Amino acid sequence: MLLVTSASLLAQPAPGEPGGPGGRGGRGGRGGFFGPPLPPEQQALVDKFNAELAAENRAVTVASSNLVVATFSTPKDAARITTANQVLAKAREAWAMKASALFAKTQASETKLSEEAIAQLVATASGRGGRGGRGGPGGGFGGPGGRGGPPP
Repeated sequence: MLLVTSASLLAQPAPGEPGGPGGRGGRGGRGGFFGPPLPPEQQALVDKFNAELAAENRAVTVASSNLVVATFSTPKDAARITTANQVLAKAREAWAMKASALFAKTQASETKLSEEAIAQLVATASGRGGRGGRGGPGGGFGGPGGRGGPPP
């Protein structure tokens, strides 16, 4: 499963290329899935962010895939799951550190991101946390208001 994921990532168009992340008509492109079109200079900044975070995005994706494989492999190997989880946490941290540095540098310059461009970056962020994990007592999924978690 890991080889397929890695190979498919390498075969995808680069950010900013037609059909690639941030490209015209591609995911995150102008007027697409993530809202109204941005002015060209703002779209260029979003594309630049995506391009500069491409390696970190791939690392998060690969680490996430490795955690899924470790979690559902039989026989269960708790040490492998723990290691895969730690690698994913480090990949997400590296993504967050680089994204925050890029954001601070951009916002300190004369060419700042607009609120709409920031919203688009947030909507397409790969390093963000997942949809949540196991809940508290009761062992169900979700948290407050989810299945198995403590009542709010």
